[in-house]
Amino acid sequence: MSVGAKTVADALFAVAEGQQGYFTSKQATNAGYQLGSQAHHVKSGNWTRVERRVSICRGYLAGNRETVSFVPGAGSEAGCVRAAGDYAFTGGWKARANVWVNRLSDGTEVGTFDPGPTLGGVANTGWIDLLTGINAFQRSTGEYLFFVEENYKAKSLIYRWKS
Repeated sequence: MSVGAKTVADALFAVAEGQQGYFTSKQATNAGYQLGSQAHHVKSGNWTRVERRVSICRGYLAGNRETVSFVPGAGSEAGCVRAAGDYAFTGGWKARANVWVNRLSDGTEVGTFDPGPTLGGVANTGWIDLLTGINAFQRSTGEYLFFVEENYKAKSLIYRWKS
């Protein structure tokens, strides 16, 4: 296979070279790799799959450019993030109202919240399908409140947590 005068591998290498060695599956497809071929390269160890990451830069508007980065609990389905106090709260498209909590200082996961039996469990929740699907606040008592939009039966979930 070739793309113009280059091989498919050369075309993908040119993309990856300009992105610190990384490329997306869409870029691999555009270079000429079919999805089945991409899966083969991952399974055989030729390529390493890197999950979606959340990067947070605290104090960005004040000029800080140092970031903390972590893989969210929802993995590649991660769709929303909200930082409050010392923590980041993340959820995912298909995570069904589950919320992961990570420490902002180092990205370490410190807990997971899921809809309990009061709501009928995960079966009675839908996707968190908005980028702004989680809102979180730290109260003066140190307690955190986080609100989760989810579209099954038109409700918002409220979680309370004290670290």
